[in-house]
Amino acid sequence: MGSLENIFTMPSLSGKLSNSAKLITSTNSSTTGQPAVQITDAKNQVGAVWSTAANRLDLSKDETASMWLYFGGTADTPDNGTGDGMAFVLQNVGTDAITSGLSSKVAPGQTLGVWGIDNDNTVSSNTTIAAKAIQKSWALEFDEYDNGSTNGNDNSGFDGSNGVDGAHIASNYPGEPSTYERHGTSSSGAKYYYTTKHNGLTASRLSDGAWHHLTLSWQAPAVGSTTGTMTYAFNDKNPTTGMSQTATAVQSTPVDLAKLDLAPIDAAGTARDVYWGFTGSTGGAYANNVVAFDQVPGLVDATADMTIKDETLNKTLKTSDDYVNGNDDLTYQYQLTYHDGKQDWNNIVTSLPKPTGVTFSKGVITYADGSTEDFSASELGSATIAHKLGKALSATNQTATVTLTGKADAVTTNTSVAAANQSFNGANSVVTTTSPDYTIYPARSLYLRMASTNGSTVASGESLPLAGTVSVDSSEKPDDPIENKDLTLHTTLSNGSSIDEFTLNGTTSNADEEGAFNFKLPADKLSPGVNQVTMYATDDRGHKSNVVTFDVTLNGELKFGTVNQTSSFQDTVLTGKTQEVRRQNDWQVEVDNTLGSGTSWTLQAAAGQFTDSLGNPLRGQVVYVDDDNQTHPLGTSPTQIMTKTATQASETTDVAADWSARNGVMLQVNGDAVAGSYSGKITWTLTNSVPS
Repeated sequence: MGSLENIFTMPSLSGKLSNSAKLITSTNSSTTGQPAVQITDAKNQVGAVWSTAANRLDLSKDETASMWLYFGGTADTPDNGTGDGMAFVLQNVGTDAITSGLSSKVAPGQTLGVWGIDNDNTVSSNTTIAAKAIQKSWALEFDEYDNGSTNGNDNSGFDGSNGVDGAHIASNYPGEPSTYERHGTSSSGAKYYYTTKHNGLTASRLSDGAWHHLTLSWQAPAVGSTTGTMTYAFNDKNPTTGMSQTATAVQSTPVDLAKLDLAPIDAAGTARDVYWGFTGSTGGAYANNVVAFDQVPGLVDATADMTIKDETLNKTLKTSDDYVNGNDDLTYQYQLTYHDGKQDWNNIVTSLPKPTGVTFSKGVITYADGSTEDFSASELGSATIAHKLGKALSATNQTATVTLTGKADAVTTNTSVAAANQSFNGANSVVTTTSPDYTIYPARSLYLRMASTNGSTVASGESLPLAGTVSVDSSEKPDDPIENKDLTLHTTLSNGSSIDEFTLNGTTSNADEEGAFNFKLPADKLSPGVNQVTMYATDDRGHKSNVVTFDVTLNGELKFGTVNQTSSFQDTVLTGKTQEVRRQNDWQVEVDNTLGSGTSWTLQAAAGQFTDSLGNPLRGQVVYVDDDNQTHPLGTSPTQIMTKTATQASETTDVAADWSARNGVMLQVNGDAVAGSYSGKITWTLTNSVPS
């Protein structure tokens, strides 16, 4: 967060001890340069930082807070080597809340600035101990020092019965007498010391010289209830990278709002506001206790999401198994969204680690209101891409889309791009997202060549054998060799027919020959005449070879299609006059022409004498009536019926389908014809030419 002003207050404390809390600059790698609050840094201190009245936490609503905590020490610091710790506190008292009765003679020690004081072994009532604590409060303590004294007059026994020998996390209500249990001292049963009940007790190493991330999630009570749930996740982000990780401690504990002097939740959604913040203290042992805030509950509710897309391969990277190839075009896109809050999200600065093996050439920010702004070349070239957004995000300008475009470098070995924390640091909220890890593979240049022995013509009903090779540029030496199973052939035809993809399959004589393929192109996939064949290869990483095109000619033919073997004329009543007898609907004469567009054909017909079963000839003849209603007798010499020039590569013409009831082949009967049943033969002749 860029500023804590008007968000938190560090009050002057009553009594002889001053508030040790102060603003410092964070040294955490995830929030470097951001303001933080140092709660303590020396012996016998007490410190507190509270939200302002305007930024109290409304417990009638679900809320989330996140922060980094530092407890001093080093990796070698032993248990109880530092003290005493800090506490996250919800309280309904005010911004001057602190453990009362502290002084230079009464060291804060185990109170952490929130619990009661046990420095008088004659006190027989836990009410007296609780009265010194912050009233109407709930605390989640991060206790660095195990206070296990049984003397009763040294304010150092609260942890005596918690079962953990060392640093721990626990919670309870500091101002409630039931939090404290009385025990007789080791020297006399008439003297007393007190321990606290540690709800959700978890042993956890704190003072190790590292930052520890804490996420607090509040689930508000149901209407009519005062019991909500606070869930904390401790160490849920990596202190070096800032990326999410499995928390080392997760606890959910009920919190009763009645103990904070708050009424049950009502249906009207009336706010249940409390102050919140951190307290801390030291005694003879001390530590540099620091809090650096990420997300302040209720202040700004914002999120960040990101995608990485390989534009060359047209895919979005999702898992650690994903990859891109050298020289691929890449787009890193971040979506910042302001959902709600008491303040606008302002003074946002990007903190985007430049990924290994990627060079960005352009960066642009597009706001919800349509305005844009660009990244400078120097910003894009920096190890961490830092750019201050020119506009705040708010209820009226809710989103900003950050788009970085560039290329994967032309790497020569497999290059790992690590997942990284991507941070957007605003003055009042820090929002992060994590980029996925992936691998950049060296680019491959694939070359497809067709065999010089391939044919270029195929007859109808046959297949054309084809062969070729796919190779990788010999100057490129990728980390792993390419195999036939990694290469796929893609074939398309100019007529739109599809050919199944297949992986390289060697030669006809050696199926294991690397880089070779063979297949048969079936004629039924081709159109008559010239067909353009297009081929290219792809590998298992999306590389594409050169595109090869070549022509294959399908030799077509002219032939009869379906010709009905038996056709008939309608039954008719003789009138004693010459008359024409029409056809039944059982005539079909098809011509199939696959010689190609522009080719022509002629259909002719000849007819023999029709006779009855006794061999008596019909007194009449078969005739052809053309479109001009001219009648042409069909005798033993062929008569032209139809000519046609093809307009398509392949055509089928049903000649009889074009005849009307009054033209086409008819039966002409003379006036002296004798009644009977007659039959005869019509001979059709097809030639691939037209009369001159």
